[in-house]
Amino acid sequence: MRVASFRVRMVLAYLGLLTAILALVVVGVLAPDTRHAGATVLVVLVAGGAASAAVGAWVVRSVSRPLRMLTEGAKRLEHGDWGHRVALEGPDELGGLARAFNRMADCLADRVAQLRHQAHHDSLTGLPNRTRFHDLLDEAIAVARREDTRLGVLLLDLDGFKEINDTLGHDMGDLLLRELGPKLAGAVRDADTIARVGGDEFAVLLRGVADLSDCANVAERISRALQGAFRVAGHALDVNGSVGIALFPGDGEDGTTLLRRADLAMYAAKRSATGVAVYSTEMGRHSSRRLTLVADLRQAIESEALALHYQPKLDLATGRLTDVEALLRWKDPQHGCVPPEEFVPIAEQTGFATPLTLWALRHAFARHARWQEAGIDLGVAVNIPASVIQDRRFPQQVADLLATSRAAPGALVLEIPESAIMADPGVAADVLARLQALGIRLSLDDFGIGRSALPCLSELPVSELKIGRSFVVKMLADRGTAVIVQSMIDLGHNLGLLVTAEGVETEAVCDALTRFGCDQAQGDYVSPPRAAPDLERWIEAAAALPAAGRVPTP
Repeated sequence: MRVASFRVRMVLAYLGLLTAILALVVVGVLAPDTRHAGATVLVVLVAGGAASAAVGAWVVRSVSRPLRMLTEGAKRLEHGDWGHRVALEGPDELGGLARAFNRMADCLADRVAQLRHQAHHDSLTGLPNRTRFHDLLDEAIAVARREDTRLGVLLLDLDGFKEINDTLGHDMGDLLLRELGPKLAGAVRDADTIARVGGDEFAVLLRGVADLSDCANVAERISRALQGAFRVAGHALDVNGSVGIALFPGDGEDGTTLLRRADLAMYAAKRSATGVAVYSTEMGRHSSRRLTLVADLRQAIESEALALHYQPKLDLATGRLTDVEALLRWKDPQHGCVPPEEFVPIAEQTGFATPLTLWALRHAFARHARWQEAGIDLGVAVNIPASVIQDRRFPQQVADLLATSRAAPGALVLEIPESAIMADPGVAADVLARLQALGIRLSLDDFGIGRSALPCLSELPVSELKIGRSFVVKMLADRGTAVIVQSMIDLGHNLGLLVTAEGVETEAVCDALTRFGCDQAQGDYVSPPRAAPDLERWIEAAAALPAAGRVPTP
């Protein structure tokens, strides 16, 4: 109001000056007689004062009313009325101020809309974010409860995404997520909502589902959308996903519970490699054990509470022991003997795969060095998880261990799962080449299980092919499986590779493998895994057997 007051004062002062001048003029012109001069001046002053008051009132209305409108507009913007505009036109300064005010309000409204969108959407994929998904889920639950209908919650976690980030960088991971966003959004129904709720986690809200089959159909479409390699910045990235399903109201009556139980189902799908799993109460009990195992596994690695057992490989042509495979064992005070098939996947999912692998390598290398000094001529093989093979830092870590262990590189074997090759063949080939350059032998483990590395097998620097247990145990009962095993042996030999069959549990299977021309056998028929001292005693006992004794036994 200071502008208005200043302008009013200026106008009133100007009018007062004009009135005074007018009074003097009138006195001089109309009343030269000094006897009537006072009365004349009084009349003129009264008239001038009335005119000044009228003009002042007009000025106040013309200035203060626009300012009140602008002030009211500012207050309405302050309280969130972003659509309000000041209806004030005119060529003067106040009209210009109103137009500037409205332009500012337009910019503020656009910026607020932008911020609201950013607050509820993921910047990489453009999908709703965790906050927005929770809001939509709560609203959908209220509607479903009121209308007595069902809804489903799906949680998707990408398999191998961490390895992509670790090996190719987070920028590559971001590019992949941008590619995935539209594909995943196109896989759900129009009435559904898909959101990115974490680094590589996506949640899907399915409204109005009839039963679990509706959820399973959407989960299947999501799985199909992930099939095939994604071309990102010149890299072919192979991405799979695990989906967990929870249903309202049976699996939970609030959003937090449904998401937690969908998460449990998702981890069950990941463990079983089925791709999709539905929540069950058994998963809740398993989850409590899993959380405890995660914490205890970290402590076991740090406190050296793990152990290595060694399972021999038998040369089928000579009956001699050639190598032993180092197998991790964990005996926990609370959980007892935890099987590798339980804690190794946990290690891969929680980032402990590399520390666990380096622990195994360090102890296996040290054991081999001691055996060398004792005159025990055995190679030592160690399993390497898929995620570790996708880490370009791994070869240098192995080189550092070799430098401090005194182990002979040529007697060491790293067994690589076939899935490690298929995750990113380019990265795997680079890592394997650098490992081979250290003088270490490489073996392709579990060949034929899952997605096959056959197209790039001839280019991989491996010296051994291991036929998976699932084929070996069925080969005598199923002619088709036997043909597959024979073909794998022939393929390996044609590529100049040593072929080993694991899971050999009977003499009949061992004899059949010998007829097929398999080079080595590994399994309980030869020997179960043994602690190092027990293995050494077993080898001494085997050496005392007659030469005709094919399988050494104590």
